Order: sequence, then structure tokens, then C-alpha cells
Amino acid sequence: MNKNNKILQEFCGFEEATFNFYKELKANNNKEWFAENKYRYEKIKVISKILVSEMRDRFSALNLPYYADEKKSLFRINRDIRFSSDKSPYKTNLGIYFLFKPNFMKYNDISMGLYFHIEESECFIAGGLHMPDAQALFNVRTYISDNWEELEQIINDSNFKKHFPQMYEGEKLKKAPKGFDLNHPAIEILKQKDFTPLCPLDKKVALSESIADIILEKGIILQPFMEYIYRGKNQ
Repeated sequence: MNKNNKILQEFCGFEEATFNFYKELKANNNKEWFAENKYRYEKIKVISKILVSEMRDRFSALNLPYYADEKKSLFRINRDIRFSSDKSPYKTNLGIYFLFKPNFMKYNDISMGLYFHIEESECFIAGGLHMPDAQALFNVRTYISDNWEELEQIINDSNFKKHFPQMYEGEKLKKAPKGFDLNHPAIEILKQKDFTPLCPLDKKVALSESIADIILEKGIILQPFMEYIYRGKNQ
């Protein structure tokens, strides 16, 4: 690779054009508008692939259990509208996903990972277990119930709370899960159906080239939580 090509492959951030594209797509979510502006989306895809390549090298250099791959890390922009009342054809956010893979020989499980999100309404980094199946959810709840003190120590660590000040507000039970003690000290967590700490990002930070450093930093800080949930899911 010559010097000029190498420069072109360096990640330099998403810049305002990326944010503007998704903002305008949200207001014009139709095939005609997208066809006219597809060239803008293709530029975003190129930048996204460069970021994924950058993160692959960074994760590998530190032997971190995150899997960055152009095919598995990038989401298609087309929405699956088969079972949705919302028939708008396109997703109005950029999402990049790095699978959590302690066993690098297995790539079939996509329920755990580190996730980067850009949208008009919010930008964030999150990670953990999202939308698990019934068995995995039961396993994690059981593990948390039996090993609560370890998780409490992880999520109450001052550095962890600084970087991940909130949990993703997904679907949550109103009552205790069947078979679990309503008076358990972790009952509010046991009611959750997702186990995903979240770090809100300022838009300028999310669009800047420093986001590669930030994703790496968040992945390192999140790793003990990920390993704990992974053990619970696979017990």
C-alpha cells in the first residue's frame, strides 16, 4: 500500500455530514429520497468500515475479546418491516456492533457485544446482553441472584459508574420474575430483560476521530461486566 492509500484508510471521524444525513433521512424516510441521497450513505459506509478496521487492530493489539468485522459489525440500513406497523423502509441511525467473543472459535451468538450509536435524538456507547432468549435470560437472572455481591461490586465501582452512568431502559417486568425473591437486593435488576450499561455521548464527540479511543476505553472498562454476564448466560 502506498503512502497516499494509507492516509485514505486512517479513521478521521464521521463529521457533521453523517449526523445531517440521518437527521434528513428521519424527515424523508422514503425510497425516492434515499435513492437521490444514496451516495451520501455510501460515504458513511466507507468511514464505518475504516472505523471497524481500526477497532479490529486495536482490540487485537490488547487481546480484548471484541470481534470487529465489516460484515458482522455493520447493520443494514433497511428495516425489517414484515412484522411492524411502522412501514418506513430505513433505519434512521448509524449502529456499529462489536461482538463479545471470549471463545473466538464461535461466532453464532450475537446477543452480547459493544455497541456504538449515532442518531438525531441521541448518541451513545453501550454494551452487554441485549434481547436474550428465554433460557439465556433465566440463566442470567439465576446467576445474578446467586452471585449478586460480585455484580454489585462491578457496577458500583466509581470508575464504572463514571463511564456508564445508566442502564439501557429496555423492557422490564413490573413484578418479580417467577421463582425469584421479591425481597432480593437485586430485584430491580432481576426485573430487567436487557443487561446493558449505557454511556451517553455528546454529538461532537461521537462524530470526532477520538471516538476510536473512546470505544476502546469503554470496552476495557466494560469487560468485567461482560465476563460476568457471559458466565451467567452460559452456565
